[in-house]
Amino acid sequence: MIEDKKGRLDLSQLKGQLETMYSEVKKKANFLIYGYKGAGKTHTLATAPKPLLIHSFDPGGTRLRVIQEGVDAGKIMVDTRFEYTDKAFGSKVVPKNKSRFNIWKDEVNRIGDAGLWDEIATYAIDSGTFWTDTIMDEILRDANRVGEAPTLPEYGKQQIVVRECLSSLLALPCHFIMTGHIEQVRDDVSGKLYTSLLATGKLKAKIPPMFDEFYVCVSEEVEKGSQKGTERYLLTTNDGKLEAGTRIGSGKFTKKEEPNIQGLLKKAGYAWEDKTC
Repeated sequence: MIEDKKGRLDLSQLKGQLETMYSEVKKKANFLIYGYKGAGKTHTLATAPKPLLIHSFDPGGTRLRVIQEGVDAGKIMVDTRFEYTDKAFGSKVVPKNKSRFNIWKDEVNRIGDAGLWDEIATYAIDSGTFWTDTIMDEILRDANRVGEAPTLPEYGKQQIVVRECLSSLLALPCHFIMTGHIEQVRDDVSGKLYTSLLATGKLKAKIPPMFDEFYVCVSEEVEKGSQKGTERYLLTTNDGKLEAGTRIGSGKFTKKEEPNIQGLLKKAGYAWEDKTC
């Protein structure tokens, strides 16, 4: 505790510390973006501040032209080793006796040991749905039950590992984005359909509150005059069927925002520009 000469809380020092704390918070934000396949989740990743590092768990999910253009320009880095355990990556072949989750964990630690997280503007996992699957795969592998249906205790272990990993990722000194797939569920009592993050068990309810921003990536057909077109947007607040929410955009964002991460960060007063060497 910060004390003055009389043993009381030193308000002047506390004020300075609080100003520093809030200044640090403004430097980064974290996003969970979920939606149906083809809605534009990965495309939205390309609008994040650069350098952007994507760890891809979704087979072929980062082959979009906009991502490849960023790779060619040296602004986006994509690591696809986590898509398949035996996938060739450069001159290396991922050992079949090593799980995707452990390969990913080693890589995250390697980047940290090299002190490179401060150099990265945005880190992304695409997609979190497949990422959580790799955690369950590792749990079953440790129990010598590969290919078998998980038990209730194993689901409990998965929840613990997911929350521990996310807590560490949310503490990184850069923006963090995780994409996810969408699931449609029918309420047993009312019979109404609603959507949520596609995740096992209680994770679908426990993951979203950990993030500052929880958006739904929406793609829908609209009529533009005599022609039909496609409108893509990020839903930032609940609409009765889709669950979404914002903290950094409270009082600043509209319900439907352009799928542009840098634009949203700028609008909210957060660091939005690319980092330069």
